[in-house]
Amino acid sequence: MAKINDIRQEVNEVAKNAAYVTIGLGVIGYQRAQVRRNDLAKLVQQRLDQPGQNLAGTLSTAKQEIAKRAKDADNKLEKALDRIDSTLSPLEDKLPEDARAAVKYAHSQARSVRKQITEKILSSVA
Repeated sequence: MAKINDIRQEVNEVAKNAAYVTIGLGVIGYQRAQVRRNDLAKLVQQRLDQPGQNLAGTLSTAKQEIAKRAKDADNKLEKALDRIDSTLSPLEDKLPEDARAAVKYAHSQARSVRKQITEKILSSVA
């Protein structure tokens, strides 16, 4: 019985760490998008400081670039999450039902956080 408890503890720890990694990747992706947004804001300001620049065109271009880069970051994050999921999937199948449910819940929460971050970035440039 002690071995089962040890295994459960270890599985719970692995699932918790996987959830932390997933959320961490989402945060890193969001931070990268913010850095790129700041870079683009600087670029827009530089262009505005130049004579003869069209403000509406520059802002439109910047918004398009931010949205493109946010989508690119989201796609990269999705690939990383898929890799994590495929790596952990064989372990999940061996878990007791309660632990499997907890892992699936952690996965869904992490994906929900990623989706919210992406939507926030995209809505801020719309």
